[in-house]
Amino acid sequence: LDGEKTAEEYQASLTAILKESRRIISLVSQLLMMSRSNDGKYKPEMESLDISALTQSIVEELSKRAEYSNISLSSDIEEGIVMVVEQTLYMRLLINLIDNAFKYSISGGWVKVSLKKSKNNVTLSVEDNGIGISKENLSKIWDRFFKADQSMINSSPGLGLSIVKWIAELHGGTVHVKSELNKGSLFEIRFQSK
Repeated sequence: LDGEKTAEEYQASLTAILKESRRIISLVSQLLMMSRSNDGKYKPEMESLDISALTQSIVEELSKRAEYSNISLSSDIEEGIVMVVEQTLYMRLLINLIDNAFKYSISGGWVKVSLKKSKNNVTLSVEDNGIGISKENLSKIWDRFFKADQSMINSSPGLGLSIVKWIAELHGGTVHVKSELNKGSLFEIRFQSK
């Protein structure tokens, strides 16, 4: 606003504004979701959904971001898995897991989303070959505002995984993680199948 700029300078400014706006919108959304989890009164609007199709749709939607970040995003999704979920919350859970994998991946790395049903469980997993998590931080990653990498202080509020845990538990699921520094991480959400 301080004078005439080139079209490229305006484009760069608008791109920066858009990126910051999206970050703030995400932060507000996650804070609202955290607030819901605190009061214990949140009543999800559950419905029977084909989560195989929903999971594949989310993977396809995020594939452009993966390409932009030079990350290979793939999926191994068993067809026809139906579960009783709140659609918006299930989507947030999966998006948070994939976002987390992108954030801690390396250029040229990969992220894989799997959805499988066994006799007693439906298992949703997001695996990557990123920077991994140290043993001393593994038990802390589900805590609100925890960030193992403090250099990411401005880009991430540290709420994503605590929200994943809250949503999983709201749906009767449990969260699990396996990780090794410099080798990647595997996040699994196990839901009881009925």
